[in-house]
Amino acid sequence: MRKALALTTLFLAAAPGCIVYETDGWDCGEDSEFECRDDWGLEDTGADVDEEIPVELSFHPNHAEQGETLAAVIRLDSGELDLTAVSDVSFFGDVVIDASVAEADRITVIITIPEDAELGSVDLVLELQDGGGEVISDALEIFPAGSGNSGTSDSGSGTGSDGSGSGDGSGSDDGDCE
Repeated sequence: MRKALALTTLFLAAAPGCIVYETDGWDCGEDSEFECRDDWGLEDTGADVDEEIPVELSFHPNHAEQGETLAAVIRLDSGELDLTAVSDVSFFGDVVIDASVAEADRITVIITIPEDAELGSVDLVLELQDGGGEVISDALEIFPAGSGNSGTSDSGSGTGSDGSGSGDGSGSDDGDCE
């Protein structure tokens, strides 16, 4: 029994546990071995630790011509938002949404730009089921028909055929996996 008690005591003494440090009585004078500081190098940034990361959304392609019908994608670029919680998608301008399919990180839409649509930028509004909403300012630039800014090719404002901002729009594969 003594052997078991001695082994248990030895085990408990060697087991990791909490160590409580008391700062009362520390000598922080010039001859002290301790470096005492008030701020310990911490700086108040003023940010709330529970603050949400802002949601950033993008719309690709970001240009189209009057009279054009095309597929486009609304993407979640950063932040936390399940796009399946979107109850309505609409434009502030002359753009008709023919169909939409939502996934957690993207919404694919089929849009039509009327032939007499007003030229210029239009904003995109996403209404959420909880009553909130998100706006993509200047989501789409509408150009005149035949101007070379079709949303179905890479000939316009720098958006690739895949909507990523890169690509030559030719559909050819150079085998480079990028």
